[in-house]
Amino acid sequence: MLQMILEKEIYSKDDLKELLNCFLQLNSPYYHGIIVRAFTEIWNGVFSLRPGVAGASSPFLHGGSHVTYS
Repeated sequence: MLQMILEKEIYSKDDLKELLNCFLQLNSPYYHGIIVRAFTEIWNGVFSLRPGVAGASSPFLHGGSHVTYS
């Protein structure tokens, strides 16, 4: 997953959220927790390396308002 994100240069919050929603729609709810956890780790890793956004919190874990579960 991380390799694909880096190769496709998906670094914006909106693009990552869109990709997350795709993964959630394509996978069973059984795996949603693992998927969200993986995206959170990627978010923290990518944005901890970018200047000016260090310490930015993941948009994937705040009350579910940023993630659409279908």
